[in-house]
Amino acid sequence: MKKRCFRSTLLSVIATILCVYGQLVLAEIMDAKQVLAVRFVEHFNARDHKQLDSLFDTDAFCDRVARRMHSNTPQQALFKMRTCGVYKKRSFSNMLFAQAYATNPVAKFIGQTNQGRPVIRFVIGGGGYEYLELVIIESELADESTLYIQDLIFASKGQPHSKSTAMTMGLFGDVSESTLKRLLGISEIDKNVLEVFTKMAAAASSGDFAKALQLLDTLPKKIKTTKIILLVRAGYAMQVDEILYGNALSELNQYYGDDPTLSFALLDHHIYQGDYDKAYAGVESMLRRYGADASILNLQANVLSALGRIDEAFVAVDAALEMEPELVDLYTTKMYLLTFDERHQDMLSLINLADQRELAGHLATTLSDSVFDGFRASEAYENWIDGAVYGSQ
Repeated sequence: MKKRCFRSTLLSVIATILCVYGQLVLAEIMDAKQVLAVRFVEHFNARDHKQLDSLFDTDAFCDRVARRMHSNTPQQALFKMRTCGVYKKRSFSNMLFAQAYATNPVAKFIGQTNQGRPVIRFVIGGGGYEYLELVIIESELADESTLYIQDLIFASKGQPHSKSTAMTMGLFGDVSESTLKRLLGISEIDKNVLEVFTKMAAAASSGDFAKALQLLDTLPKKIKTTKIILLVRAGYAMQVDEILYGNALSELNQYYGDDPTLSFALLDHHIYQGDYDKAYAGVESMLRRYGADASILNLQANVLSALGRIDEAFVAVDAALEMEPELVDLYTTKMYLLTFDERHQDMLSLINLADQRELAGHLATTLSDSVFDGFRASEAYENWIDGAVYGSQ
């Protein structure tokens, strides 16, 4: 909401001038944040870790993690001395996105939240999306004051990355009673629980996520039903089995289904359960937070089609295609929508449009789906294939 500038007396006029000036300064800051976000995308897609590292204030990030893990200043200082040193010796950005790089994501700056945080979208190579908010604050590095990224918010986690990092370090590092109490927000932890966390850390770090899940299940209910542990559970389960992942999401929904920060994280759950009304509400929440991004409109079109609201689904996917005609997922979604009314000629027009964008090759697997049997048996398809093979006579 914009600040209101009231006008009445001379003092009010002066106040108005100051208010307008303040808004102009704010606009300049927002522009600078957007420039930083664009640079982030450029360096991320190039996998240029040196340049990407230069955008982060790692000391500030470490300070955020330290304050989440420890309550007293000496412990915080010791943690920062050890941890930030590691970040500076190795590539912070590479450590941060090492797991994401395995999915070959492509980043794009899509706008900003109402709170002024730039939003980056990742399109995952194997399918799916992730959204990242950049927490950008002015820092004094290299003897000059400028903007740096100090923290991140992944949509799939619904919390600052500094909090996730604190939890990971609490589990995978030297597990301490005081740290776990602080992270989990509870007053008592017995020695047996500490042993379970230590064993969980060892299992997960060795890649045995099934064992880590089994150990997690032995934790007391008050601990294993905390939000942060349920998110850990979902992360482990995703590495093991789709059914276990679905069960983990169901439990997360049971305890935190009304948490607005988990709208994106729980989308899969609602779709697994066939609760498309809640899935639609989740997509609407994303639209309010991130704006009309083409990928979110694509999700909206898919959910609308599941609800039988086909005309609205077409509106959503067509709007997305107008915004981002190079996004291959949009063509796949619209192809499935066109099968409802057997609009074969429109299907050909869409494939030709994809071909103009050099995306048609990505649609071959989609066309092999049995839902397109009618299209492949149509005269329109036969004439198209004939022309492609033999050319115009």
